[in-house]
Amino acid sequence: RTLHTQLPGGIGARALALGYNPRTVEDPVLDPGLYLVGTPIGNLEDITLRALRVLRSADAVLCEDTRHTRRLLARYAIEPLKLV
Repeated sequence: RTLHTQLPGGIGARALALGYNPRTVEDPVLDPGLYLVGTPIGNLEDITLRALRVLRSADAVLCEDTRHTRRLLARYAIEPLKLV
């Protein structure tokens, strides 16, 4: 088994190595506004820490396909208030 499937929430080994920890991270409050976040097309581990921070802080996530976005958010244990 790969490491990311063994970790809680399916968190990738690279994200953990770069310091991402959903239990201890205290994200700064973002200014109100519209944030555009590029998400990976193939490998879900090809996402930046900044993108994860914005997605965790968002009040709503608007996406082209909720099935793909739901899978990405679940991988990093992100639960948006609203997914459209």
